[in-house]
Amino acid sequence: RTFAVLVLFIGFVIFSSLLGSTAALISQARDKVFQRMKEMETLRRFFVENRISLDLASRITSLAKNDARGRRRIKESNISLLKILPQSVQVELRLQVHGPQVADWTIFALVRQNSESALADLCHVSISELDVAANEEIFHFGSKAVHMIYILKGPMIYGPGPLPLTSDASIRSVLHDKTPLAEACLWSSWHYKGQLTSNGHCEILKVDADIFRRVSRKHLVFRVLREFGLEWVRQAQLEDIDDTFCSFASLEEYASATGNKLSVGECPSLRRADESYAVTAATSSRTPYIFTLEPDSVIDEEVEKSV
Repeated sequence: RTFAVLVLFIGFVIFSSLLGSTAALISQARDKVFQRMKEMETLRRFFVENRISLDLASRITSLAKNDARGRRRIKESNISLLKILPQSVQVELRLQVHGPQVADWTIFALVRQNSESALADLCHVSISELDVAANEEIFHFGSKAVHMIYILKGPMIYGPGPLPLTSDASIRSVLHDKTPLAEACLWSSWHYKGQLTSNGHCEILKVDADIFRRVSRKHLVFRVLREFGLEWVRQAQLEDIDDTFCSFASLEEYASATGNKLSVGECPSLRRADESYAVTAATSSRTPYIFTLEPDSVIDEEVEKSV
């Protein structure tokens, strides 16, 4: 009889624990649904009180719903524990995360071939990974370009010029995985020449062009990148360019075009940092656009001495 009572007591405790856990999960899910409904109701009130057009309100609502329902790959920013790691460990982590992602991007392949430490620093501070909801605009015509874009997961829709993407389907381009955009902002003062919008849930990398330049100046690979930039500008003179322009699809193509052996020691000599190169190109609308290889600021004395 004692054994039976003990078994019943243990069973009651386990059942109570399971029931409590189940009730807590149900309550948590209900709170999330209630919070979401409250946010959507607040959004609708905002539209009404500010007299937002029905078309724009529908687009925003659709974006909000897609963002809530879409499945997202787990990123470093989603894990708070990773923020307390020592910086050296964070650098190594981001190199292993972002290094393979940009392995096929010619600029980063060039960096990797010449300096693993430079690639680690660039991955650590210049690259950010973003989820993009369906029909979300990444950039629009005429805005200042401060980021290079790399599509990890597409597709995305690009339309050159100032016209909306819905105006003429014949001029739109569908861009898929591993497509770089707006490389021009790294070598020049660039404004976007079109509009980029997601066509479903997408994932992209954004590379801060200013941080990329500042970090690369701390490494010997800076001179190799400058030579690559000069060649990029020369290639840009040969055709009308927009945000999709990519001068070299691979390191082999770059080496073949320049005769460069792609190493710091064998890199051709470069001109001084106070020189700039003006190039006249044309947008899709044939409007002249002048851009220059931005003059470099003072290079770290340590790098100058090393070279």
